[in-house]
Amino acid sequence: MVDEAIASTINKKVLHMKNCKPLLRASAIGICTLLASHSIADVASGITYNNNVNCPSNEAQPDEEGVIYGTDDIDRQYLNIYKAPGDGPKPVFLYSHQNGAAACDVSDQQKQVVNGEGYTIVSWESHTLLETPDELSDAWADANLVMEYLRANAAAFNIDMNNIIVAGRSRGSAASWKLAHSGDPAVKGLYMTQALPDQVWALPEVWDPKADVTENSKPIHFSYNPPEPDIDYDQHDPRRGYDIIDVYDSLGIGDRTSIELGIPKLDLYNYFPTFLASLETSSPNVFSDDFSDGVLDPSYTIYEGTWRDHNYWQALRSKYNTSVAIIVNGETSLTDYTVSARLRTHTPQTGAKWETAGLVARMSDHNDYYEAYVKTDGVLMVKSVRNGSKTTLLNTATGVNPNEEYELSLSLQGSQIEVSVNGTSIAVINDTTHTSGQAGVKAEYCKCLFDDLVIAPL
Repeated sequence: MVDEAIASTINKKVLHMKNCKPLLRASAIGICTLLASHSIADVASGITYNNNVNCPSNEAQPDEEGVIYGTDDIDRQYLNIYKAPGDGPKPVFLYSHQNGAAACDVSDQQKQVVNGEGYTIVSWESHTLLETPDELSDAWADANLVMEYLRANAAAFNIDMNNIIVAGRSRGSAASWKLAHSGDPAVKGLYMTQALPDQVWALPEVWDPKADVTENSKPIHFSYNPPEPDIDYDQHDPRRGYDIIDVYDSLGIGDRTSIELGIPKLDLYNYFPTFLASLETSSPNVFSDDFSDGVLDPSYTIYEGTWRDHNYWQALRSKYNTSVAIIVNGETSLTDYTVSARLRTHTPQTGAKWETAGLVARMSDHNDYYEAYVKTDGVLMVKSVRNGSKTTLLNTATGVNPNEEYELSLSLQGSQIEVSVNGTSIAVINDTTHTSGQAGVKAEYCKCLFDDLVIAPL
């Protein structure tokens, strides 16, 4: 696929196929086999740099330049990071550029708009041109490596890998498309500019972008420079965006889509603040509580123990350290969501390792749920409780001191459970024991403190 060369015979347009010949010469069967079996090397370890990457002065200057994320080809597998200002882990705008450009192709205006909304831009490289199915397959695999690498180094880059907007321009929309519709719970929305150019649709029997859209696909915005669809003078036909919107409509999720036409190329990202506001409107929290008023919300269900919305601490507190206490909110029909809170193991009974503050999720009754907590020795535990019996799903050291406040979150989607500490993904677990239920917090033998409890849909 080449963004600046008109290509492909699509929608009765007779176009010159010069740069797409490698794609079209292969048989459909051969291509399908290649895309299914292609694989590349592993994620890079630690933080190293490709010193050959030097972004030109007429582009925005990254804070981290040429960071190597893969072990196959450092001249292909690198990324640039443009950090949002301020403290705390920042959500991520994961960007893939157009054909013929490079990861340095982030304009000052794009950076200003996206950073201004508190998002850190990660612009990742793969093949700068996607001309063959092999290169496209590389790009899809590279996108997954980028995610794995960023999760492993989230703390170093001060990013929140539980809150990601996947973005791509022209070629970049194709490179990002599989990840965008993968169902990863960290992906909150898709921002696609000049998306899915005509060449992408040349062989639908090989890859049809519409087939990747499901009822679980995330909200998407399209921004195009051409002022109208069904054009023959630009391969970036807005009709392609409308084709995807039609699929969203057919699945009953058309309200998750938006599109704008006739946008100057320098202004393609100016809609981003409005798109973010629409995400907040269309995906409200099931429940949130900052415990600032000293009054325990009556919507809570208390399964065990005694709880106080403590006005002095401005936090939720389990009243006694001589028992187990569980408090939850939301409906028992809740399936896919993230539950998060800030926790502290305060006033433990004896200081034993099993005295903990933790989260519970998909709780159908007091004997059936998932739980996650950090022990006093810093070990993170995730368990499934079934008919009162516990099965350990994760046991790993974190270095966290649970006697000091930290953030813990569980994102549950289908059989996938992602656990994060202080905004850094620790592990993704697959388990099918519990499919729905309420969420909340649990204290075991401590006067534990909890703050900023949020239950948010995925």
